[in-house]
Amino acid sequence: MRKLFLFSFLLLFAVYSIGQNKVERFCKINITYSKHNEVIELDYGNKASFSILRDSSFLSKMEEVKNLKNGIEAINFMIDLGWEFVSIVNHNSSINPGQLNRDYIYFKGFFDK
Repeated sequence: MRKLFLFSFLLLFAVYSIGQNKVERFCKINITYSKHNEVIELDYGNKASFSILRDSSFLSKMEEVKNLKNGIEAINFMIDLGWEFVSIVNHNSSINPGQLNRDYIYFKGFFDK
């Protein structure tokens, strides 16, 4: 019985310890629609907030989203990088016809410190 209790305690401690080495980060993709194309921009806030990530090539990989042709490709690309879709907000210009339509797509990710 003692061995089972000790094993359960050590397993719980190991799972808890592993979970403490993760950090949560958010980013946003801005998609601006015009008659002829979609412009994709990436906003992840301050680069310093990502400096704790071990993989220094990660931010340069994320920047590739700007070269994609449409919003669906951008969403799939971010999910493939390990980001989780949070929400999408549409800014519709039907109220102000001189403005462009925009989508703001929010993602969150959990990364090792």
